[in-house]
Amino acid sequence: MTYTILARCEQTWRLGIGIATYSLGVGGYCPFFLRGVAALSTQAFANPALGLLALKSLDASRSLAQVMGDLATCSPASRR
Repeated sequence: MTYTILARCEQTWRLGIGIATYSLGVGGYCPFFLRGVAALSTQAFANPALGLLALKSLDASRSLAQVMGDLATCSPASRR
């Protein structure tokens, strides 16, 4: 089981991500940050390309629904 928390400091607006899981090195491939735009995290068996796509979509001012659509079109399940 994986637990992820994202937080923002009310004073500095700095963002942080904490992840607890069985997978070693998860901090190297799950969290994604784009200064002034977003902080997000994939979980467990992650596809880092999806995190990068989400940041790119958010940086292009796409809505959350559009970002989710972008991610769905790139997922393995959508290719069946």
